[in-house]
Amino acid sequence: MPNRKKIHTHTRLRGTERFSLNLTKRNLASIIQRIREARKNVAFGRPCDKSVRKLKELTNTRTLYAVLYEGTWLPIIYSNSRRGIITILPEEELNNYSLEPAQSDGGTTAR
Repeated sequence: MPNRKKIHTHTRLRGTERFSLNLTKRNLASIIQRIREARKNVAFGRPCDKSVRKLKELTNTRTLYAVLYEGTWLPIIYSNSRRGIITILPEEELNNYSLEPAQSDGGTTAR
């Protein structure tokens, strides 16, 4: 699918540009899988992976996540309808959120 290829290329370029990351297709697939698992765990009331945080629903189909990747929190826009990453935002997007796990909630929510 050409459109999906363009999105993956865009995401890889933004990762390199904004975080100096060399993201491969396999790395992106791993991040997408972690987001999907976190979404599934929330839906079924299971404990969540502390390295994936849902920060904000932007629209009905787009959600902002913070994903811990190689020691760096990445602000990622995930498409619920396409079930994939749309882009990686600049680090400044995380300034309004606390990503350290709180003792009382086990680190399951972002503030």
